Amino acid sequence: DLVDRLDNAVVAQPVGAMVVLAAADWSRTGLTQPVPKQVLMTIAESYLHRIPVQKPGPTDISKALEWAQQPLYGASQLLVQAAGGFTVFDYVLDHLAPTAAIPDEVWEAAISVARGDELVQVGLAAFEQNRLDIAIQVFEVAVQPGTPIVDATIAAFNYARILEHLDRTEPNGVHLENG
Repeated sequence: DLVDRLDNAVVAQPVGAMVVLAAADWSRTGLTQPVPKQVLMTIAESYLHRIPVQKPGPTDISKALEWAQQPLYGASQLLVQAAGGFTVFDYVLDHLAPTAAIPDEVWEAAISVARGDELVQVGLAAFEQNRLDIAIQVFEVAVQPGTPIVDATIAAFNYARILEHLDRTEPNGVHLENG
């Protein structure tokens, strides 16, 4: 099945495994949008510490994308091309969810494209994965005046919750007040 294909790819198709892991971790950051191809090509390199392979070039990654999109059992594939980029088949994502920590480069890429309520989703995902450094960074942006968020109270509440968790009561010298 797809999970076996990915597990075997670490040896048989290491660059393919890197690409799938990168796309899966993109989803684990809380973003629901597909990972853009250029972003995926960049963040895939952050998996060199997990998978023993020489640094892949653009041709290697293009071949890996083709491999990851090859259907297995008719319609199932590791990576699905969608409008704006790639997503990981849900079954594979569920299998990978409890695995290793998301590399900083993936978090940074996610933060750079997150807008509006996506910031809240990324911040919550970081908090749930105990990446409080990332959560603080994201919520500091989300609570800024002018950030287009549907419910700014949710962003402020979660920001305050993380600050409390860190025993900090004043973000950047500003006291959070009720109301």
